[in-house]
Amino acid sequence: MSKRSRRRAGDSWQPTLDRVEQVKKLSQTPPTSSRGYQNQLKNGKLWVRDRIALLVDPGTFSEIGSVTGTPTFSPGSNNLESFVPTNFLSGLARIDSRRVAVAADDFTIRAGHADGALYQKAAYIESLAQSLYIPLVRLVDGSSGGGSVAVYRDLGYTYVPPSTGAGWITMIESLSIIPVCGIILGPAVGLGAAKVSTTHFSVICSDVGSLFNAGPVVVERAGIEEGLTNADLGGPGVVCTNGAIDNFAGTEAECFALVRRFLSYLPSSVLDLPPRVPYTALPPAEREARAAALDTAVPTNRSRGYAIRPIIRNLFDDGSFLELGPAWGSPAIVGFARLRGHAVSVVAFDVESPSLGALTAAAAAKLKRHLELASLFGLPVVQLVDMPGFAIGSRAEREGTMRAGVACIRAYYAASVPIFSVILRKVYGIAGAFLVDHKLPHYRLAWPSGEWGSLPLDGGIEAAFAHDLKLARQTGGQAGHDALLAKLQAEFNVLADPIRTAMSFNIEEIVRPGLTRNVLAEWTELMYGTVLKQRLRQVRARVQQTARM
Repeated sequence: MSKRSRRRAGDSWQPTLDRVEQVKKLSQTPPTSSRGYQNQLKNGKLWVRDRIALLVDPGTFSEIGSVTGTPTFSPGSNNLESFVPTNFLSGLARIDSRRVAVAADDFTIRAGHADGALYQKAAYIESLAQSLYIPLVRLVDGSSGGGSVAVYRDLGYTYVPPSTGAGWITMIESLSIIPVCGIILGPAVGLGAAKVSTTHFSVICSDVGSLFNAGPVVVERAGIEEGLTNADLGGPGVVCTNGAIDNFAGTEAECFALVRRFLSYLPSSVLDLPPRVPYTALPPAEREARAAALDTAVPTNRSRGYAIRPIIRNLFDDGSFLELGPAWGSPAIVGFARLRGHAVSVVAFDVESPSLGALTAAAAAKLKRHLELASLFGLPVVQLVDMPGFAIGSRAEREGTMRAGVACIRAYYAASVPIFSVILRKVYGIAGAFLVDHKLPHYRLAWPSGEWGSLPLDGGIEAAFAHDLKLARQTGGQAGHDALLAKLQAEFNVLADPIRTAMSFNIEEIVRPGLTRNVLAEWTELMYGTVLKQRLRQVRARVQQTARM
């Protein structure tokens, strides 16, 4: 052995490793004396590392870029005089034993502004999650793009705001590959607002969260509005009712639980099937009670409404329904649930809403977004249909209901997953048609309460026979008009018997409502065993072809 290759006594990389550990300790130790940390706790917010610990499985977070930050060295040496950690943490972890990537803002350092972090670090975790085909969760607290004009002083110049260098291309690409979630745990401003909006699922913490393009001070100085608070400008009462954010929760821990639950229904990427969870059947007595409740859920009096959410709870596995966007897009109700442990997407309509179930522009946008989500990640769709048609009136026209509705129609025709329609009551007009007749073969059935057509009989008879009714009034007065109308109504009520429709095979089956769950469960197992497997092979082939390009 040569002298050069022979290890000298005392040779070691330990001094370098010691310095690494020193910096790690500085980053991982709560800065209890800093004003930013104290304000964080004062405002009822958790420190960023405590947040990550609550979100992921215990002990599974492996940080990437653990010594990233801004150091100050003694002149002419590597002796560290001070160190300011980056205000952006990232790494890999597990949620319910499944691998995920985590990206989190640290508001205690420069209020989470992005110019306090290194763009490369933020872009890296986005790219890593995509390349590993694992979900990404963003914890947003601050994170505006430019932060403040103070950075210009450090740079010595102003700059054209960047996009590609900040990882936006990867962020957009990820939306078609992996589940992406965003949690608002403070003010999400500018870039932070955009990041949490570039997701499949977003949650806001109602006590501390807000989202806006620019904060109250900037808005006031622009001469637009004065005296606004964060909550006025972009609190949950604003962003959860206009569809900017999906769900809200009262505490940070509840936000994390929502995200964990959301991810439990989805595959880790488009290359996998949604996971199935263990399923235990309910006791026979409870199953019978739920079936009986379904049998009487829709009133025989057609002028009476009914509550849809109890129907959803009784059709799907116990406690499995997760509603998405409950505060906006009425009357559409969307979410995830399970049938014998299999994940499914759920669509329903609230006939007790202000529109009485008619499809509004916001509801169409909500349906479109949800259907695209289900189609992307391979969840079969079960929809409970009671659709009187598009919303009508001056407000509906001002909101552009038809254009929004047609965009929703395109999503139905483009869907790559099977859709099963249970017709609870009404199916009328264009809105009803595309819900239940967008592809062949049909997967659908009707309850005995079903009624359908191009137009409902109420109003439709008067429109179709306006001339005859006018003549009847002229010759026999109001009594003559009413007698003819009653005769026509009786005639068409006979024709509207759903059994007549089934006899012509215009509806495939009419079933007892209490048996619907069994039909849906069998269909779901069939779809997972055949159709969805074939779909997955096609998706994998497309991804491989794209990777070779």
